Amino acid sequence: MMKAAISNDLFDIALMPQQMPIEPQQVPATERQFSCRRSLKTFISNESVDNSDSATRPSVQSGGILGDNKPIQAADTGENSPHTSIIGEPFFVHDIGSGCSRTSHVQFCQPVQEASGLSPAPASHSATHQLAPHAAYDASAPMVLVAVPTFRRSGLLQRLLEALACLKTNAQVEILVADNDVDRQEGRHAVEALRMSGYRFPIHVIVVAERGLSSVRNAIVEFAQNKLEINYLAMLDDDEWPSTEWLDALLRVQRETDADVVGGWVAPVFEAGAPQWVTTSPLFQNESYATGPVPIIWGTNNVLMKREGLLKLELPLFNPDFGLAGGEDVEAFMRLKAAGYRFAWSREAVVYDSIPLSRSTWRWALRRSFRIGNSNMFAQLRWRFAPKDWWKAYPIVLAQIIIGLTLLSLIAWFPALRARAIHRVTLAFGKAAALFGHRFHEYA
Repeated sequence: MMKAAISNDLFDIALMPQQMPIEPQQVPATERQFSCRRSLKTFISNESVDNSDSATRPSVQSGGILGDNKPIQAADTGENSPHTSIIGEPFFVHDIGSGCSRTSHVQFCQPVQEASGLSPAPASHSATHQLAPHAAYDASAPMVLVAVPTFRRSGLLQRLLEALACLKTNAQVEILVADNDVDRQEGRHAVEALRMSGYRFPIHVIVVAERGLSSVRNAIVEFAQNKLEINYLAMLDDDEWPSTEWLDALLRVQRETDADVVGGWVAPVFEAGAPQWVTTSPLFQNESYATGPVPIIWGTNNVLMKREGLLKLELPLFNPDFGLAGGEDVEAFMRLKAAGYRFAWSREAVVYDSIPLSRSTWRWALRRSFRIGNSNMFAQLRWRFAPKDWWKAYPIVLAQIIIGLTLLSLIAWFPALRARAIHRVTLAFGKAAALFGHRFHEYA
């Protein structure tokens, strides 16, 4: 889904270009010989065909609908089983188990060498350093379920899971992979392979039959609601990987602010050969804020949520109307804000996002910009306007189109500025389509 921030202005989607240094990745091994030393270039090259966003492609089989309030039932796998299989619509579950005990810890970390296929990190941040071994889990530490929706991107998923094993944290962590491909189940197979090699954290897999982003995210929320021992749910996308301090940074801000939802910055990492208009485009440059309370956050691709807050929700949290269009997280967080939930931001909780060359095309950029404007206008109309006031949006969007086209004609000879102007105009056209009732299903 789109890694973007939206300004407080009702109509202006602000995708601010923020250049921040990308730290060298730290790669540990565990007592069970788990290794995440594969280079980032390897994972990029293994995904030469962009499979678009996770959890978005069709599957032949459909499950039930999350909104039907069917409870998840626990299977009888033994009284002392630490990883009880879960069954129930709309997803199938293959509980993989931990692969290693909770007393496993990282023995050492060493920086990954610079991957030639990625934009280099600044020299000032390239110094190597040794990481101290992790202590055993503290039973009093919070328990976090880190959840990842995925669809047919097993190479990228493996990179993410290996990076999660590199986290510097004493929190009790469990991993959940939600595979939205009932046919091939590449995500489940990737998890099984890691388990066989010995994985640092307990890891679970659910295979979500119902197609779409909303369905897979709702399955994650329902799993977290029914997992009594966890304190927090964190979510990432499968084409990302976290910095080693990511989780503790989110937890620290949550403790300091007591926010229900904490977000963090997503730093783009471009494949070598990406044109300048892509690397400077607001479509890929994600907004970041000062650490502390914020009015709202706009994405689930780097987020921590209190389970206590999840228990107050009526499913589905993510509206099925947005499942094939995107923007389901924007709509959900606007609903949470209306219900009084509190939000915060951790600038230090950084995750990195792969931008493959397959996204470095005008066709992809135009479709994505149009979809963002379209889906977010539907969310705005649902939660920021009374229906009687919808008419006010029409002249504003029309003005945005006229101003954007005028600006584009003036800066057409400057590639970087031209890309920004085209993005803004396309956003406005997407909004206009929403005002006339057209919903653009990017993931259909």
